[in-house]
Amino acid sequence: PEVRMAELVTDVKAGLKALLREIPLDTKLVLIGHSAGGHLSVQAINDAAIADRCTAVVSMSGLYDLEPLTRSFLQQELMLSPEEVERFSPLRQRTQTKTRFISVVGKDETEAFHTQADQFVKKFGGEQLLVSDSHHMSLLSGFFSAKTPFLDALAASLSNHQTPGEVSGYSAKVNFAT
Repeated sequence: PEVRMAELVTDVKAGLKALLREIPLDTKLVLIGHSAGGHLSVQAINDAAIADRCTAVVSMSGLYDLEPLTRSFLQQELMLSPEEVERFSPLRQRTQTKTRFISVVGKDETEAFHTQADQFVKKFGGEQLLVSDSHHMSLLSGFFSAKTPFLDALAASLSNHQTPGEVSGYSAKVNFAT
């Protein structure tokens, strides 16, 4: 990237703070992000001003420890330093917030995503939602449909604080054509 991780996190926090200035003070947000977006959502609530206005963070296939990326093909582009790995890996931080965490992972994800999701939930007391018939790239397909078991479970979880554990990703093929 043309910018370092610190600048990415700072930009996300600045954007959220700008949004929060535009909405009523009693309005609470649910931050939802996929993959790197899930990671950035978790990073954002390290800022108390943002955490106080968020009722939950839903991290879908999130990255919670950046160290494995330093051993992947992505390191050539990311060029993560050991200091960045330590500073921006949620599993290596002491995040203290009352914000609720829901970690969503596709059942067909790689083992690394399952391991990090399990570790994240154990460390932060969050909940995990396993989506069958889904992997890293297909997980979002059930998110863009008006009515799917995945969205129903997520909505129910956010309203009554009961995550079912595992749900089907989608009940039919999604047609994105208009």
